[in-house]
Amino acid sequence: MGTFLRLLHVLSAILIIGPLAVIPLHGLRGLRDRDVVTVREAGKAATRLGFASILVAVLGGILAKYLKYRTGTPWIVIAATLYIVLVVIVLFWTAPALRKAARTIEAGTFELPAPPEGADQPATPEMMAATGSYLTTKSEVDKAVGRVGAAAGVTLLLVVAIVTLMVSRPFGR
Repeated sequence: MGTFLRLLHVLSAILIIGPLAVIPLHGLRGLRDRDVVTVREAGKAATRLGFASILVAVLGGILAKYLKYRTGTPWIVIAATLYIVLVVIVLFWTAPALRKAARTIEAGTFELPAPPEGADQPATPEMMAATGSYLTTKSEVDKAVGRVGAAAGVTLLLVVAIVTLMVSRPFGR
């Protein structure tokens, strides 16, 4: 039974936490490309995977109980705390930032205006200064790029730390 529980826990971690760790990077690519569909889908996926990751935690708790690990063992406490931080970041930082950015991209304008009559070059972003919507939209999306980029980095670091704790089980068994 222990092997089966361990298998379920590891498989659920791979199939849920793995995508959860990389979905912010997918959303970041969509933000940089100004692709509203990719950004919206990344936001939805982050939310779904964030809630689905609770299954991994539940299976881990059942496995720890079955294997008679003490729940006060430091590596379990640290890993559980890092997991809670991970879920909070995904559900309350990354997913909302992606959803807001998708709305901003959808509502804003990134099309360059037609060049002035007789101009040899197309309009540049500097020429867009006269139209505030371009700059406002660009500013909002740039903020989202920074926010989602930071969340992606923190998410990956947390996943690496949790996996390291689960594999090495320092501070007692």
